[in-house]
Amino acid sequence: MTHQSGEETRHKGGRRLPVRRLALSAGITAAALLAVVWNSPAGSTTASTDLIPPIRAAFYYPWYPEHWQESPQFKAGLGEYDSADPLVIGNHIAQMEFAHIDAGIASWWGRGSAEDNRIIALLNAAQSHDFKWTLYYEHEYYSSPTTTKLKSDLDYIFDSYASHPSYLRVGGKPVLFVFTGNNAACTRLSAWWKANQGRFYLSFRAPSGTVMNSCRTLADSWHVYDPSSYWSRLPGYSTTIAPGFWSGQESSPRLARNIDIWSWVAMGAKYVNDPWQLVTTWNEWPESTGIEPDGTHGFDYIRALNKYWSEGK
Repeated sequence: MTHQSGEETRHKGGRRLPVRRLALSAGITAAALLAVVWNSPAGSTTASTDLIPPIRAAFYYPWYPEHWQESPQFKAGLGEYDSADPLVIGNHIAQMEFAHIDAGIASWWGRGSAEDNRIIALLNAAQSHDFKWTLYYEHEYYSSPTTTKLKSDLDYIFDSYASHPSYLRVGGKPVLFVFTGNNAACTRLSAWWKANQGRFYLSFRAPSGTVMNSCRTLADSWHVYDPSSYWSRLPGYSTTIAPGFWSGQESSPRLARNIDIWSWVAMGAKYVNDPWQLVTTWNEWPESTGIEPDGTHGFDYIRALNKYWSEGK
């Protein structure tokens, strides 16, 4: 999905491409990749799925192979994979743990969508790890669903996923991120409040990067989704960091990659210590905003997080 300024509507579906397990681009060997997977310590599962802030999470896209045709600038180290492939999911979880990321925020496009059909596989794969998943409710941005529609979707997510031991919880509530529109008014948060009925911990995207002060009490938290900025902060709520942004449809990057800047913003996120420390993104390949290992940068971005996010929180 395109989450950028001057949004382009991401078309759903597309031709199916073959999975190439560990068919790595130049610069990454299969042995090196598997070393990250199999040598990364997986924490034991716990009775409670609650995480205590600060929580580090990455926006995650379980929408491949449908979106490989969108000409990413960089090539994934795992090749043009299928997001439902258990080996791919296992690699991703282990690599995110290596980067000291606690949870993935999986893009969710509604009941029965390709992304929805992969959520259980994500949750099940995390059970042998100390890793959690939550969802990013995308349709709020694109269609402003009615309260009735919101309640139906929340009922479905609650019944289908929220009780899974790998589903992220905070304060006893399952967490849900919401991709709020740029011009959202408090009436949208009121609709969510009515539909939610207190069940979910809700983090709303702050329109234009600003908390909606007149209705801030209707949200549990706020976040910024802006991969065109290395650093975005809502003090007391969240800090979001991004490695770069170069759409496959554009001739030059909107935000050029620089590993030194990435290291600095990672250190900064840890230093300010907001309750949520977010990464845009793990694997949004059409916009090349991901830190998943690739054939150009190798493991540089996750190695930096391993280094700078390693000593406590």
